[in-house]
Amino acid sequence: MFTRLTLPLLFCLLCLNRPVWGQTPLSDDRIQRYALIVLELEPIRQAHLEEARRLLGTINTSGNLCGERNLPAPVQTVCNRYFEKSQRLVEQRGLTIQEFNLITTQAQQDPTLSKRIQDAMLRQRKGF
Repeated sequence: MFTRLTLPLLFCLLCLNRPVWGQTPLSDDRIQRYALIVLELEPIRQAHLEEARRLLGTINTSGNLCGERNLPAPVQTVCNRYFEKSQRLVEQRGLTIQEFNLITTQAQQDPTLSKRIQDAMLRQRKGF
């Protein structure tokens, strides 16, 4: 079985305003990989979220719908498909789910890292 991705992360990169002590700085390459993954995952996340909302018959759900409990089986199937696609994409880009989630957590706690990721995402967008 796969480990779930920490999402939505695109909207929470500046959540906390304190440094993470004792963590090794991330290389520019890893940050570039992470930024590219985030940009590539967002349309996939949005498509699956829209499909799940259609199945539920509502648009008033959280962006983290797949993190909710007691979802109907068809919606859970959509969520599982999203998690599987996400895992494949993360691994194709050279990170593990655990590394991706760790970077997400670090970015939420470290404004300097968050800024580096945002800058990398801006550079990546120019290439899209």
